[in-house]
Amino acid sequence: MRIPGAARTFEDHANASMMAAAAGDFAQALKSADAAVKAGPTSPHAHFARGVALEGQKPFNRGEAVAAYQRA
Repeated sequence: MRIPGAARTFEDHANASMMAAAAGDFAQALKSADAAVKAGPTSPHAHFARGVALEGQKPFNRGEAVAAYQRA
């Protein structure tokens, strides 16, 4: 449970990204994933969420998605 007004962690952003991707909103998923990577640049979870978000983008940029997965 998050305390209202508390700073969001990379986990909060990565989870929000995965939820948006599951709902098919890949633009929002990418925004949240980018925030996750910014907040936790060494987090595999953040990079994985970014890969999922990129994979859902149209047009699909395979190189960028693969690079995100490799950082995970």
